Amino acid sequence: MEVSTWILVGVIVGIAAKLILKDFSHVLWRDSILLAIIGAISGGLISCIISIYIEITSEVYPVGSLISGAVGVLLLYQISLK
Repeated sequence: MEVSTWILVGVIVGIAAKLILKDFSHVLWRDSILLAIIGAISGGLISCIISIYIEITSEVYPVGSLISGAVGVLLLYQISLK
């Protein structure tokens, strides 16, 4: 997967988080999207590191790691604010 895909997934997750989470209303759209992009990139890097050692034949695993990375960073940010 390319970095542009990682960024696109981050943007989608950031927008979805902003629309879905009520407690996330104090965070700006820009910040929500940037945090999700950071998470997606970190998830993508972790996926690349893992794929060096393990043969991954499915495209589902990398997308899952991007989404979980983006959601993880958004949740950590929200937890740190409380």
